[in-house]
Amino acid sequence: MKLAEEKVLPYIDFEEATLIAVGRAWPQATPEQRKKLVGEFRNMLVRTYSNAIETYEGQTLKVLPARGGKQDAKDEATVRAQFVRAGGKPLPIEFQMRKNGQTWKVYDIAVEGISLVLTYRSEFDVVVKQEGIDGLIKRLTQKNNPAKLG
Repeated sequence: MKLAEEKVLPYIDFEEATLIAVGRAWPQATPEQRKKLVGEFRNMLVRTYSNAIETYEGQTLKVLPARGGKQDAKDEATVRAQFVRAGGKPLPIEFQMRKNGQTWKVYDIAVEGISLVLTYRSEFDVVVKQEGIDGLIKRLTQKNNPAKLG
């Protein structure tokens, strides 16, 4: 967790990731709700990323050569990589990145072609339709703090 906090998290755009995951409900959220959503989604992603990193401990992350993307997209990029497993086939990973000022930040990670952020969108849509934005915040809080049910 400490490694993730120091080496990974400064390069992740949690607000953009949350906006994508929350989808159509984002514009309806108040500034306070947005702040809570970003905070809770960040906590959940940190836990998810940390657990995933542990799974690949001792393996090599190989960054692949860049491919030509959209010519006009100077502020977006996809970084392709793969975890190289001894005796196993490589696991493809893509980091979706956006330039914010002078800094590039990751806003989504796709493992074997499956977007982490978009995976949450369908789940979040259902919760928002049934329980509203506050219900989604409550659910995220419960996932992040299972001992605090309520």
